[in-house]
Amino acid sequence: TSFVTCLLKGSLADALIQLHLEQRSSLEFSDRRNFLFAAWSGSYGCIQHQIYNVAFSRVFGSGLGWAIAANKALAAAFVTTPLFGVPLYYALKPIIEGYSLDPRIGLGEYSLGFRDFFFRCGLVWMPVHLVTFALVPPVFRIAWVSMVSLFWLATSRPSRQRE
Repeated sequence: TSFVTCLLKGSLADALIQLHLEQRSSLEFSDRRNFLFAAWSGSYGCIQHQIYNVAFSRVFGSGLGWAIAANKALAAAFVTTPLFGVPLYYALKPIIEGYSLDPRIGLGEYSLGFRDFFFRCGLVWMPVHLVTFALVPPVFRIAWVSMVSLFWLATSRPSRQRE
């Protein structure tokens, strides 16, 4: 279910960005980009399940208490997301958006905005993940994170648009 939930979220997020934020007409809409971003989102949803529900439970424990949740939230907001998940996306971004096959271009773009992103990541995802790991049952975590990330993607617009 992680794959399908995140696949649908990815497609919806990219469609909203293309049609409303980038103000593309339906003729300018990139089905290819939408498909690739949706596939990336679905795949990363499976990775998130393994990180949040399997690895974090082994490392920090499987309880829903605030102390365990704080450790998991810190790891998600300041380690796995900015140092693994987002760089992986940025390595694929030139391919998804169709302007290069070289992952170094996307990683270079990420490194230029890393400090700002790292700050915003902690500001947004730390409280979200406190809720994720303290209150949300594991079976619903990826769906919850997927819903929040839909808004994150919309508000992170400048980092999604190639200048």
